[in-house]
Formats: sequence, C-alpha cells, structure tokens
Amino acid sequence: MCSSQGSSVLASCPWKIAAPSFIWPCRVGQNCRRLQGLVDEAALVFFQTRGCLEYNAHDLPPWMAELDLSYHMHLPLDLPWEAGGEAVADTAAVLADKAAFCRPKRFVLHPPQDPETFLCFHRRWCSLGFSSHSLLVENIEGNDLGGLIPALAETDCRICLDYGHVSAFGQWALFRDEFVRSRLAMLHLYAPAGGHRHRGLTMLSTQEQRHILDLLSLLPAGETVVLEVFSWPDLQASLDIFASWIRNWGSANRPAPNGNGPDE
Repeated sequence: MCSSQGSSVLASCPWKIAAPSFIWPCRVGQNCRRLQGLVDEAALVFFQTRGCLEYNAHDLPPWMAELDLSYHMHLPLDLPWEAGGEAVADTAAVLADKAAFCRPKRFVLHPPQDPETFLCFHRRWCSLGFSSHSLLVENIEGNDLGGLIPALAETDCRICLDYGHVSAFGQWALFRDEFVRSRLAMLHLYAPAGGHRHRGLTMLSTQEQRHILDLLSLLPAGETVVLEVFSWPDLQASLDIFASWIRNWGSANRPAPNGNGPDE
C-alpha cells in the first residue's frame, strides 16, 4: 500500500520507515493498526519459534492486509540450527505462511556461522517458493557475516545491518566491506544500551549519531530503515529525531542516496 520509493509518512525521506510489531502490550494485529500512519512498514517480529508457531487469527487478523502498511518478517532468534539447514527452512516457511496474506516482502534471518548450513537452508528456502532476493541476513553476536560472504556471493540474498550489533560487538569492518555495501538493503537503528537492550535514538551520543548518519549514506533509496525499539516512548522519540535528520540532511552536505546502491 505504501510508495515503492521512499517514505509516504515523512516528506523527503528516501527510505521506507519501519517499526516492530511489538511496541504496545497487545497482539500483533493491534500493534500494526496503531503503527499505521506513523511508519510505512511493520516488521513482524516472530522472535520465538514455538510461540509464533501457535499464532492464529487472533494474533494475525485478516484485516492486517488492508492496513496502509507494507510488511517484512523477522524470523525467530532461536531457530533450531542443530537440526540442519533444511529443517530450519521448513520451520521458517511454516511461519512465513502464517503471515502470507500480508505479503511480506523480505525475511530477516539470524544466520548460522557454518556456510554450508546456510547454503543448505537457502537451497531449501528457494525450493519452497521463496526468492533468494527476499532473504536478508543480519550481523549478530558471534557472526559478523565475514565468514559467510563467499556463500552469500553464491546467492542473491541481501544484508540487514544492525547498528547496535556493529557497535556492541566491534563489527566496524562491515562499514568498509565492499560486498556488504553492495548488498545492503535494510538497517536496524537504535541506541545500544548494554547487553541486548534497545533504546530510542535520542540516547545516542554525538559520535554514535555520526556513525549512524554515515551508515544511512550507504543505504540505497527505496530500502528500509527499521527503528528497532520496543516501547512507544522510545519509538516516538526516535521518529522525532529521525525526522530532524532528514530535514537537515542537505545542510550537513551528506550525499543523497540513489536507487542503484552505494557501489554502482
């Protein structure tokens, strides 16, 4: 329902703005209804495998498809990689099917460290009818994606960079990696607050703000920025400061993102 290029909720923003479907203490559908008009896209956060396999129409009501939102899905953090790539892909496909009526465009994956396990997942994922291009792999604790790059190069998968993970786990080399830059399709932005806590963008230091603005300069126009916070006060504050960055983008002499990617 949203514009294919840039934001429909924030003038002059070249990216779609997204927020998680877990901001208020209510079900997924009710969260998405409240997000409508605030953001362009809802990130369906299917963080726990077992609980999300139990989702039904009360959690994911059919009217979600009629909201003025696009969707993507964050696959669970606890996928059973010990069972093998094919089994994980089968589980992920069952979860994706639960939200298929919302037509999620992308699926964010916390990948395994082992390249062959990832490629096994990828082959099965594609055989189940999902496109390689729809799959985004995210940098996480213990996996800065460096060891997966040769495997990723065999696919058409894209990359989701999580700024908090870059900062917390010292993954700064990702900023400079040409392959990562060429596949960048989504950013997770928030103020890291120790451990795995996510705070609003107003909690960023001046240096952290500069890092995020540099990272935003790499994201092609039309791609997605997720304000990955999990409370209304943090989201409200993050929307406000993000809007101020967009209003002042030109005066800061930062390059305007284009639709071709940073290396083309």
